[in-house]
Amino acid sequence: MTIFLPDANHASQLLVPSHPLWVRFEEAIRNGDEVVLLLDVVSEIEFGVEATRDPNARALRGQRLEGVLQRFPVVGLTLSAAREAGRIRGRLRRAGRQIAAVDAHLAGMAKVHGYVLVTADQDFQPLAGEIQVENWLP
Repeated sequence: MTIFLPDANHASQLLVPSHPLWVRFEEAIRNGDEVVLLLDVVSEIEFGVEATRDPNARALRGQRLEGVLQRFPVVGLTLSAAREAGRIRGRLRRAGRQIAAVDAHLAGMAKVHGYVLVTADQDFQPLAGEIQVENWLP
């Protein structure tokens, strides 16, 4: 069984009920795999919802986020993944590269727990060979 861990650039697309990612994630689940959301990613999506200026659109996006949270399990950063995230950030900083804390958390979870990170973010390229990354966006 594969456990897929979507970054916010993928998970936020699930606020659109007709987005093709729904089909892809549901297919993975039907195949016996799992899709989990990291609490950090939920926070990023919630920020995007709350920052929506139009109150009607904000309410609709909030309802859709509730539906996403009911559909997919949410996981927190584990101690081992938090420590790995810190090592990743420090190593990349020494090499003159930056990675956001949320991205380091995702990378730490992927590396420590063997999750497949689903992202379109190129910031994970320096970690090729350490974590498995897939981009499901067209």
